[in-house]
Amino acid sequence: MCSSLIAKEVTESLLNVQRMASRIEKLSHISSGQGPGVTRLAYTESDERATQQVEEWMIAAGMVITRDQFHNVIGRYEGTDVSAAPVVVGSHIDSVPEGGAYDGVLGVLAGIEVVQELSTRGMRCIRPIHVMIFRDEEGVRFQAGLIGSKGFTGLLREQDLQLQDEKGITLAEAITALGEDESITTVIVKQPNIASYVELHIKQGPLLDEYKIPCSVVNGIAGAARYRFKVVGNPGHAGTVPMALRKDALLAAAEIILAIEQQAILHDSLVATVGHLSVLPGASNVIPGVVEGSLDIRSLDEQLIKSSIATIIQVCEQICRLRGVDVSFTCVGYSPPVQASKRMISLIESVLAQHKITALPLVSGAGHDAMVMGAITEMGMIFVRCKEGISHHPAEYVDISDMEVALDVLFGVIYQLANDF
Repeated sequence: MCSSLIAKEVTESLLNVQRMASRIEKLSHISSGQGPGVTRLAYTESDERATQQVEEWMIAAGMVITRDQFHNVIGRYEGTDVSAAPVVVGSHIDSVPEGGAYDGVLGVLAGIEVVQELSTRGMRCIRPIHVMIFRDEEGVRFQAGLIGSKGFTGLLREQDLQLQDEKGITLAEAITALGEDESITTVIVKQPNIASYVELHIKQGPLLDEYKIPCSVVNGIAGAARYRFKVVGNPGHAGTVPMALRKDALLAAAEIILAIEQQAILHDSLVATVGHLSVLPGASNVIPGVVEGSLDIRSLDEQLIKSSIATIIQVCEQICRLRGVDVSFTCVGYSPPVQASKRMISLIESVLAQHKITALPLVSGAGHDAMVMGAITEMGMIFVRCKEGISHHPAEYVDISDMEVALDVLFGVIYQLANDF
């Protein structure tokens, strides 16, 4: 049932979770992949086909549809004050290769259901409500995520338009192919006036499943620092160089990886991952001479990220000195952490309490469009329990009972924001 705060106007919820589940299932079959799961890369035929289907559902819910120059979709449900800044609820519908059916999609379709409830009852809030589909959140095709939300907010860089996919097609060409009258040549946009932004998303981790909580509030999105490291030793014959005389780059890298793990274990709010290693020359009978690896460090505490990186580099340099090898670290990317606004956290917690849910404060270790929108307006997120925390995989699953609770919570939050509670 809906929030008690709006019981005087809405006595019985018409939110249709079965319809939403059916639509999720329908979108899961719009895929370009031959394997399991959903493959719907940004600005491809399958992505556009799915987008057009969602636009039809937006129109049926009483929204007026527009697209911006990046083909982000904006479904507007008018408010009684047409000049008021809108409340925006949104997410994405592109996927990783052979991904799941719920990532991103759940948030967009839940926003449509909120509007459908209001439209069916002939109700208007004070503020307009925008339901948005942001293009290319995942960043698979052009190796740079959050393209749509960055374009919408004016934070996309001019050079990003020249990013290429594996076929040599640029981002600008992919956008233009969807129907722009002229080639897109600039990312300059007027920064939109948004009252607030809410995103409902699956929890891409096991905490909600472990604590048996259907949904909860997100305190913020972790910042991420990405580094490449290179260890240089001396290659040699595996059978002729004594162990005591070796300068094995891989053994040094192994110590480095363990040192990174130990640093992360010291802090509950920090995670660190070495996800890629390249060993050269890569022969079974040759001592490794060079190892190149990746390092990904995330936390909601920006100072902790910086201090941990400094400590890791210092410890790794010491390891390599003792082994007689060289190591270097190069920063290849940094996204600062984004805090949800205190007002949004408080509002979401209060609506959760009305549904007898004790809020479990969560930090998102994954990036979302909300972190971009948080640069221009107050931002809040609601995470929904996902079975075993599995995401970006065909086994991704959200129980319909959890969807129903989350949909009710989202309705309560959006209704209050759009009526300036």
